[in-house]
Amino acid sequence: MSAYYNLDQGGGKIRGVRLTGRMAMAPIFERWFAPLEDLGVTAVSPRGGCASDCVPFEEAGIPSPLFLQDPLDLPTRTLHTSADTADHLIPEDLKQAAVVVATMLYNTAMRDEVMPRR
Repeated sequence: MSAYYNLDQGGGKIRGVRLTGRMAMAPIFERWFAPLEDLGVTAVSPRGGCASDCVPFEEAGIPSPLFLQDPLDLPTRTLHTSADTADHLIPEDLKQAAVVVATMLYNTAMRDEVMPRR
């Protein structure tokens, strides 16, 4: 397994990725994001660790980049509440996220090597 991608920050547009401490992935993602700039995907952030979902993968040494998204109302109204429903989703944001995630998965699968490990 080359990488585990975590898309779990609500329904907003993807703006980039958090590297969870693996700086060797930065130039890879910067190259992959170049054709996605018109979709607003540019950020490659070295800060922060993984969220709870990726802990087992990180412990197994598998890179677990976290997609950075527009927060919308996730942190203030919907996170882990009964208000976390499909009516909060924005169709254009979902379409953008589908293109970004598909691009990342394709590029990861087509790499000759696995994503850089610690």
